[in-house]
Amino acid sequence: MLESVRGRRWLIREALPADVGSSRAPRLITHLLALRGIRSNTDARQFLHGQAGDDPIRIPGMEPAVARMRAAIAAGERIAVYGDYDVDGVTATAILSEGLQALGGDVVTHIPNRFTDGYGLTVAGLRAVRDQGARLVITVDCGINANHEVDFANEIGLSVVILDHHEPPPVLPDAAAIVDPKMGGGPPEYDGLASCGLAFTTLRALYDAAGTSLEAERYLDLAALGTVADMVPLVGENRRLVRDGLKSLARGRRPGIRALAAAASVDLATLDAAGIGYRLAPRLNAAGRLENASLALELLTTHDEARAVELAATLTDLNTRRQRLTEEGLAIARELAARECRDSPLIMVGHEQIAQGIVGLVAGKLAEEFYRPAAIYERGNEVCRGSVRSIREVDVVRCLSQGDTIMERWGGHSQAGGFSVRTDRVGELKAVLGDWVRRELAGQEPRPVFEADVETPLSSLGVAELQWLPRFEPCGQENPTPMFVSRRVPVMRSWTVGAEGRHLRLKLRDGPITWDAVGFNLGHAQPRPGARVDLLYSVVPDRRRNGLELHVQDFAPTD
Repeated sequence: MLESVRGRRWLIREALPADVGSSRAPRLITHLLALRGIRSNTDARQFLHGQAGDDPIRIPGMEPAVARMRAAIAAGERIAVYGDYDVDGVTATAILSEGLQALGGDVVTHIPNRFTDGYGLTVAGLRAVRDQGARLVITVDCGINANHEVDFANEIGLSVVILDHHEPPPVLPDAAAIVDPKMGGGPPEYDGLASCGLAFTTLRALYDAAGTSLEAERYLDLAALGTVADMVPLVGENRRLVRDGLKSLARGRRPGIRALAAAASVDLATLDAAGIGYRLAPRLNAAGRLENASLALELLTTHDEARAVELAATLTDLNTRRQRLTEEGLAIARELAARECRDSPLIMVGHEQIAQGIVGLVAGKLAEEFYRPAAIYERGNEVCRGSVRSIREVDVVRCLSQGDTIMERWGGHSQAGGFSVRTDRVGELKAVLGDWVRRELAGQEPRPVFEADVETPLSSLGVAELQWLPRFEPCGQENPTPMFVSRRVPVMRSWTVGAEGRHLRLKLRDGPITWDAVGFNLGHAQPRPGARVDLLYSVVPDRRRNGLELHVQDFAPTD
């Protein structure tokens, strides 16, 4: 292959042998299943038709957590559900608070403000919920690293139950109960839950213990929103939650979700996981990034149609502002990176005009653009707060751990994390992290890649194969949309569309079928009619024509 128009390598994944012969699936489909770890008929049935996971009470810590919640409800204790300001934290807060209230619980909620409270469980936040009369605090999407804060809660008479999905520290907080699937030892299907999925699963256990039936339909829409937005693996229980949650979203029971979808020009009846990730989640996240995530929580839980429309308009305006600030911050960060990080394998820059709420977005764009780990921070007089986004070769948690004694706080996942550091120690942190990344990448030549599932002629995608492809939805992390490579495909016609000809439209023919294709942000590489190209693409619904089209990720001329 000549150089692709995006300058990326193409890697075609290798599958282990599979035995799903009696599934009646075409050979191409069994190959795609095997690439997703599905190598038996039992696995195939679970993947295609998934059922609810094992008894959630078997998750370590769940039994004492449920017992403490039931005791609080029975005693009439006020319960504070303490969340986080991203979509996962907000949806987890909504799920758990509504579920506890339906059992008769006296519940208040607390979502920290990014700008005045900082991240996670804080002393100020605990004081606030105590002043509201809470006796039990249930954290969702935070708390697993809050040893000091839990000690403070105990001192002021608050009992704490932690529901979190982040990596646990060596020494756990002294809480009444801790439920974190990443501590291990529980049913494996729950290991990758986001906090909203963990909140839903906790309700299952709580309602079972109370001898009553959980009306799952009330919460699955929220679980789908948070699971997709948090970019956890869409396999196992997560995939089931999103699949069933999309059906719940299509029914549009919540006024706030209906209003948000209308503001985003989204049809809930045809919404998929990508639509959540690109259209709905950014609007929900905009509240916590720029103002207060309690706006998103109110939107999701309100029963007032007029208020829902008002809140959806507010979030849409905030999202527009977020987009503008991101572009401005990106321009500043690019200039700083060119000046300060030219010879470093790590981009680490900050500025007082790069707002704290968008540092993660700027970091993600720079990491993709330069294919280097990027740590972007808002520079404050005393403290800098930032986010890290990485490349496949560099683990963020391992990277940040090198500066554990330098930073005030930090945490994250393998490809994303956050940190705060005193301004007078930023240079020290930058040196330590940069040296570690340099050693980690020694002898490597990192280069961005596109992964494809299989190389096959375009003509091999017949009716039988195409009928099976929708069954791989919902797609996302660790269950990617099936990707194909086809060689020397003839281009019948090509033209550009969108502002300034930014996107590419193609008509392709290989065998008996003529395919419409779209390549977003590929208008600059328009091939001439009659040319042949190697394609890397997926097959997606074409809702304009009620059919299918190719979504071209990359291509390379072959002439």
